[in-house]
Amino acid sequence: MFSGIKIVKNDVKIKIILIAAYLIFLYVGNIIVNNKKDFEINRILQNSTQDLISYNKTFEYYQTNISDLIYENTMQIPKLKDILTKASRMKNDNEIDKLKDKFCSLAKREFSIVDRFHLSQYQFVLPNGKIIFKIGHCDMYQNNTLKDVGSFKYVMKYKSIFRGFEKDKKSLSYRNVYPIFDKSKKLIGVLYISFPSYFLQKYLTTVGHLHSHVLIRKDLFSDEIWKEKSKKYPYVRSAEDSNYMIAITKNHPISRCVVANGKKLKYIKKDIIANIKKNKPFSLYRMVNGKITIVSFLPIRESFTHQIVAWIVSYKKDFQIESILRKAFIVKMAFAVTVAIILFFLYMIMVQKEILKQKVQEEIEKNRIKDEHLMQQSRLAQMGEMISMIAHQWRQPLSAINAASGTLNMKARLNKIDNETVIKLTNKISQYSQHLSTTIDDFRGFFKPNKEKKLTTYTELIEGVLTISEISLKSKNIKLIKKLGSDIVLNTYSNEIKQVILNLIKNAEDVLVERDIKNPTIKIVTRGRNLYVEDNAGGIDEDIMDKIFDPYFSTKTKKDGTGLGLYMSKMIIEDHCGGKLSVKNGKRGAVFIIEL
Repeated sequence: MFSGIKIVKNDVKIKIILIAAYLIFLYVGNIIVNNKKDFEINRILQNSTQDLISYNKTFEYYQTNISDLIYENTMQIPKLKDILTKASRMKNDNEIDKLKDKFCSLAKREFSIVDRFHLSQYQFVLPNGKIIFKIGHCDMYQNNTLKDVGSFKYVMKYKSIFRGFEKDKKSLSYRNVYPIFDKSKKLIGVLYISFPSYFLQKYLTTVGHLHSHVLIRKDLFSDEIWKEKSKKYPYVRSAEDSNYMIAITKNHPISRCVVANGKKLKYIKKDIIANIKKNKPFSLYRMVNGKITIVSFLPIRESFTHQIVAWIVSYKKDFQIESILRKAFIVKMAFAVTVAIILFFLYMIMVQKEILKQKVQEEIEKNRIKDEHLMQQSRLAQMGEMISMIAHQWRQPLSAINAASGTLNMKARLNKIDNETVIKLTNKISQYSQHLSTTIDDFRGFFKPNKEKKLTTYTELIEGVLTISEISLKSKNIKLIKKLGSDIVLNTYSNEIKQVILNLIKNAEDVLVERDIKNPTIKIVTRGRNLYVEDNAGGIDEDIMDKIFDPYFSTKTKKDGTGLGLYMSKMIIEDHCGGKLSVKNGKRGAVFIIEL
């Protein structure tokens, strides 16, 4: 089956085309598969980002409810508002300091509130900004006053609760700041209840089952503060971005959150830094040992400056992306193999087609050479017939010339020659010689190659043929009937059409003589675009009707017939001139029809 592949001339070209097609198909297929894969992964990443946003909102709701509960319990402490009222009216700091001990004794039951609810701040502030009582490790105040702190100024201005993310000297906190009023609705103090950023880490890990970090911008604080070793929760440079810090806690040790994450984030570190600069929530995924983890980032803005001062980062194991990647790989491999198989079979088809094309070209070349041989043989046969016709044409003039020259010779021998006789006989010889010359010109023009089409009519073609064949017909007592009713102008190869008409007339002449037909007749009729050559020789046997146009088939084989005349005639009419040559039996004999 494949033995012919080596002989294909265009095999290399076919391979190059198919390899190029294969690469294009792979490229397009990969684009389609990757687009679908990326779409599905992006959808999962967007969902993960949205989940983190939802968890953050849940946390805000959670810490708000806790703060409200603490505030309500605090407001139930007896005489608390009375002491705050007195302190708010005092202008002397020494007098205020005397009230602090009394205020602390009233609020001492709340000392455990910091550890119980993981607060970073629980403190009371007078309307002048002076802190009268505090529990926690918050360092938001300067010189024991909050008069320049944004949240304090907000509550004093609007007399309403402030909730939000705010920076102090050494940390970031979620603050809930409550105004405290006396019975006359006069503002007598402010209560600060704050949650540290690392409390969010613990909440997301416990409630959301997400390993999470809160990254705080390093440039918001002085280097000295970050270097302090006395902080309850020290901060270190984060693995996600060196411009951010992370609080190290029991659940967020350096080994896990910095060292291990630093190695695992190696291949997406640049993408993380680039996306952080865009200041929008985003999610990425990392692959470690074939396992997928989705890393989501949510920016946190400071309530007053609206600057992004921190990022919430969550880590969540995912199996969907792993499945999508595996599925995409399998689809790509299947597509590549399928395309390769299809193109291989296409290659085999193209090779076989090329082999067939070569064989067809070889056969065409063989047929062309064979046709040339057939044409040559046909021309030789026609030349023989022409010579026979020339012999008929020349026989009478040559006999007349011979008789005239014999008469001159005889009279010369008898000395009876005279000028009148010489002139008369030489004139006849001259006339006969001129006739012979004209005959030669007619035959030479008949066989002259004609490569260009020219305008002609059936009448011109037939008259040109009869100039040559008419004497031969008369010598055999064959009656020629002409009914030339067509005036259609034809654009064709006139000499080739003449050869066909001459061949049809000669075949009719031969069959009439061979069958010894009485009153032999050849009728030539033209009508529209058709020319009919009919004889009265009785027709063609139906058994051979469909063979007479085959090469080398002849009914005259015993009389040296070549069997090429009708084959070449059909080829001239149909292949060269775009017409049609057919035959049928009429009432008296065969009828050959040329349609141009």
